[in-house]
Amino acid sequence: MARGLDLGSASAVAASRSGAGPVFTRARSVYVALAAGRRTEASLREAGIHAVPWNGRILVLGDEAARVAMMQGAPDDLRQPLADGVLARGDAEGEQVLALLASQLLGGPALRGEHLGLTLPGNADDHHRRVLTQLAEPGRTPAPRGGDVGGGRPDPPQREGPGGGRRGGGAR
Repeated sequence: MARGLDLGSASAVAASRSGAGPVFTRARSVYVALAAGRRTEASLREAGIHAVPWNGRILVLGDEAARVAMMQGAPDDLRQPLADGVLARGDAEGEQVLALLASQLLGGPALRGEHLGLTLPGNADDHHRRVLTQLAEPGRTPAPRGGDVGGGRPDPPQREGPGGGRRGGGAR
């Protein structure tokens, strides 16, 4: 079995196969980094928002990050780990956020040695390629491809299966 992952500036999309056909899982490629503290953690827990402690901060990812930014009245606090399809320079949390998004979308490998197809933008530099290739978890074989092929616990990302869902092209 093989899976695919397209990390875009606006959305991240994973593709896999089920018995009924292809399944696409989507999440926003955004996050909010909050100051760590008991009050913040309690507020997030009370609101049912999954957060990840990292480097003395609290990261909230994807659609939940947008929700937190709106609840705080601070939509400008939303950050994107990718800018124009490439890792945003100077974004300390960006690489960690991409790894967490990939893990959230893909889950663990279904089989040892499972192949993971990654899309890479044509303007990706060596650092960007290395970071995205490292997203493959142990047991998965990364297979980066050039160019775009189109295309508590955290809330499950939006899943779209046969008969509805993102297929090919379109904005990310």
